[in-house]
Amino acid sequence: PVGACVGVRGSRIKNIVDELGGEKIDIVRWNDSSQVLIANALMPAKASEIALCFELGRAIVVVGEDQLSLAIGKHGQNVRLAARLTGWDIDILTPNEYNQGIEQLTKCAKSVEATDDTVVDKLIALGIISILDLEDVGTEPLIKELNIDAAVAEELVAAAAGETKRLAAESKSQAESLLEQQQQAEAPDNEQMKLE
Repeated sequence: PVGACVGVRGSRIKNIVDELGGEKIDIVRWNDSSQVLIANALMPAKASEIALCFELGRAIVVVGEDQLSLAIGKHGQNVRLAARLTGWDIDILTPNEYNQGIEQLTKCAKSVEATDDTVVDKLIALGIISILDLEDVGTEPLIKELNIDAAVAEELVAAAAGETKRLAAESKSQAESLLEQQQQAEAPDNEQMKLE
């Protein structure tokens, strides 16, 4: 137990902290389950959901908005330490971001003929929660793990790649539009300064 490591009123851990020059120490309870270990490593932040994608070696951890900064830590230190401790790449998402990824994945998967909710459920169970994941994983795990027909798997990955490119172009267009609006808003100020 963690209490035995800390000792009465921190007596055991205090000596180690003194020896390390006041360095902070977290004690994490080990567990063979990767999901439980990741949740323990991110404590005191409370994870509401943890999805593992073995193909990508990545864990998606969903935390509430109020827990986000606690889970990530100062300059990302908490999540980096948890990733090193557990051996998983850890992405921290809010429930809204997680649901948005699932919605995009569902929409993309359903755009391919011969896919339905069961295919989407299988993808999510495999730890694929976004179109980027689907593109990164490729066809092989879909064929082997989910028993999806090779042609359908190729269509799914191609659809994900197409949707990713479309969203990237849309995002770039919005950024350019915003920049243009900012420049136009500043232009009258510059003209007025020249007149004075």
